[in-house]
Amino acid sequence: MKKVFILLIVICFTMCKQKPQTEGTIFVDLDRAERASLFDYFHSIELISLETSPDVLIVGISKMIVHQDKYYALDKNQCIIFVFDKTGKFLFKIGKKGQGAGEYVFIQDFNINPFSGHLEILEPYGNVHVYDVSGNYIETKRIAFSGFRVVHTLSAVNSHTHVFHTMFEPEKIIYFNLDEQKLLHQEFEENRRLGSFSNNPYQYQDDWFFSGLFIL
Repeated sequence: MKKVFILLIVICFTMCKQKPQTEGTIFVDLDRAERASLFDYFHSIELISLETSPDVLIVGISKMIVHQDKYYALDKNQCIIFVFDKTGKFLFKIGKKGQGAGEYVFIQDFNINPFSGHLEILEPYGNVHVYDVSGNYIETKRIAFSGFRVVHTLSAVNSHTHVFHTMFEPEKIIYFNLDEQKLLHQEFEENRRLGSFSNNPYQYQDDWFFSGLFIL
């Protein structure tokens, strides 16, 4: 009986022992730091100073989009999108904060839709305000489906589908048809045991989702 008991302990120890995972693993030697330069990744670096004046005061830029030789810079603190030409000269700003038609309460994210050519401003609780790239209001669309609460980023993946990212729902990525008010798909359930990585918004470009830590 004693021999059987010892055998069971050995079996349990063998089954519970975690085997090292080597397939697809990248090993890094932290004792041998490798130096890298920006010029290892870019051919040239140019600094463009954005124009400022008493009428153009930026608190902080949280996102910038380059479109048709213009820089669209979001100052989330002021809920304003400042627009500059390629030399950094100020052109105009989109700042329509309010609760009327064509106005928004807050800018959570913005995007220039590559399929429609329109500028889209996202309010976190479901409004997508659509403007032309000069800031003229076109329409407002709603994200609405059972269980919807809040979203934090938006991108257009084709002419009829937007993808939204949310930090607070179990499934982080939402595919939605704004024109038909139709939920298409949800995915990417975050592993809470590894911590939360969703504070780094996901961006869509060339059929890939990018975040601060993952390429999906």
